[in-house]
Amino acid sequence: MSATECGPDVLDSFDPIDTIRVLTLHEVRFVLIGGLAAAVAGAPVPTAEIEVCYDRSPSNLVALSQALSTLRAEPNPDSKVLVGGGRVWCGTRNGELQLVGIPDGTTGFDDIHRGSVQLDLGDGLRVNVAGLADQIRIAASSARVVDRARVDILRAVAAVVDPA
Repeated sequence: MSATECGPDVLDSFDPIDTIRVLTLHEVRFVLIGGLAAAVAGAPVPTAEIEVCYDRSPSNLVALSQALSTLRAEPNPDSKVLVGGGRVWCGTRNGELQLVGIPDGTTGFDDIHRGSVQLDLGDGLRVNVAGLADQIRIAASSARVVDRARVDILRAVAAVVDPA
């Protein structure tokens, strides 16, 4: 997969809750993946970005584009870029946002969504977070050093959470 960068200089502050709120208000179908998903699962990993796997259906790409406008993504990638499924980095009003249509080792959103866990963040805000097995699969399949370094940590968390 190719990577496309979208102006990471637009960083004001890291606010993943607001990013999730904006995506949810625009009815974007997505699953939280990456470092923040690992941290939510209990992995002791630092992160200063939010990474999501998004549904590449035409209606969801419209909703995602609208949400990216609200988040002041710089620049706002068009649907031609997003439908490709590659990794897109965007600077937003809430910090860095990585959009991944087809995470490594998966077939995309439906594949990840099946094993996701829905978490209540309060005030009626819910987010789907990739399950540990999928997080491990993505990290183990990735060529990115930051992802590969997370594999053993995620396996250790999985052994504690689900020792069976």
